[in-house]
Amino acid sequence: MTINFATAFLALAFVAILTIPAALGNPNSPQTHRPAEEEVVRHIEGMTCSAGANGIAASLRRVEGVVEAEVSIDPPEAHIQFDPSETSPEALVEAIEDLGYQAEIAES
Repeated sequence: MTINFATAFLALAFVAILTIPAALGNPNSPQTHRPAEEEVVRHIEGMTCSAGANGIAASLRRVEGVVEAEVSIDPPEAHIQFDPSETSPEALVEAIEDLGYQAEIAES
């Protein structure tokens, strides 16, 4: 089977037409605007086990605007990514304190 130059060129052009727009993004599709995110670290008093850490993380993730929340017991702190247009650091402290723990901004 012989492939001539024109057939090879058309095949290569076809592949390029299919892959280049995907790599560059489709200019005709609506752009999704991702809001600015902030991250805060909260020191948490009173956590003694992983169940407490898991409960705090689950509670924080239910706060409107929280993108991610990771809570550890050693050191006892929460790393929280959130959209500041939807929630505030004060609301995050309140969510933790509603569970019976004390929370504050960790000194950097």
